[in-house]
Amino acid sequence: VYLHTPATPEQLLRAKVHLRVRLMAMNPGEEDGYTSVLEIDESLSLLERVKYYSQSAVAVQRLVHVQELGACAEEIGPAAALSELVPLLKDVSCDAELSVRQALAEQLVPLCAVLMKAPEESAEVEGEETSAHAVVVETCVPLLSAMLTAGGGQELAGGGSAQLIDAAAEALVAIAALLPADEVGTTVLTAVLTLAHDDESEENRVVATQLLGSLAPVVSAELCCQFVLPEVISLADDPVFRVRKVAALKLGGLTAAVGAELAQARLLSVYEALAADDIWGVRKACVESLPEIANALPVDVRAERLVPLLRSLYEDGSRWVRICACQVAASP
Repeated sequence: VYLHTPATPEQLLRAKVHLRVRLMAMNPGEEDGYTSVLEIDESLSLLERVKYYSQSAVAVQRLVHVQELGACAEEIGPAAALSELVPLLKDVSCDAELSVRQALAEQLVPLCAVLMKAPEESAEVEGEETSAHAVVVETCVPLLSAMLTAGGGQELAGGGSAQLIDAAAEALVAIAALLPADEVGTTVLTAVLTLAHDDESEENRVVATQLLGSLAPVVSAELCCQFVLPEVISLADDPVFRVRKVAALKLGGLTAAVGAELAQARLLSVYEALAADDIWGVRKACVESLPEIANALPVDVRAERLVPLLRSLYEDGSRWVRICACQVAASP
């Protein structure tokens, strides 16, 4: 719900109502002065509104206009997006409002998609000549990596932090898909491996495991076998059950990515160990990933290794594991 140039009076009215409702929800009982702070200059273009209101003192105005970054980039094209929108990113990534930073994470994907349409396009950004490709790799990827660990330089607290981390993780994978497969290793994958090796933060290892599983089909086959595969195997033996659970969920996609021969040699024993884990949530995750793993393995291996495993899970001590096993067995 927002304005695109030229804006009609009806659009302006709807935008003001939308902002008023959002502001009232964020600040219940404080209606005085809403009319003035929600005034929108209808003479401004979409680009001008995004640049002006993304720096507004009113949080809800910043939120709504940061949510327009992707649409604005598509409207003005790679060259203007590079010179006009990229300079806004650093300040927005440090916004005091978690919801604004989450919106930025979501909008970085369409912004990067526009920039990668003309990767060699260059412009002066903060006093230095830089290319669209360099902005994606050297600015957007580090911003998202920072959001995964510290919310863009601020401590994460409260229920909204999980949404920010999820948004940043999804954006990182989407941006990785925009880059050449061999380039993902030196950019996105390097940042994820740093998280995976953080022995002090189990949350970082959980996020890293999720990202490694999602990146497996995106990176080159060589990088997948050299880095992603051994890292997931290591994380599958993590002392924290939440890490092992995510590893179990991601083994299916990794099996498909590395191929039947390597999966049988390296991953099948890991999967069997996770299926016998002491924590029922890890065993249930193994049941959920079983169909994907089975599809990637030869029929004889399925019959010899996976069918007995499914039978044992069907008789598991946890009713949730048994229910999930029944659902998998009944699925086509």
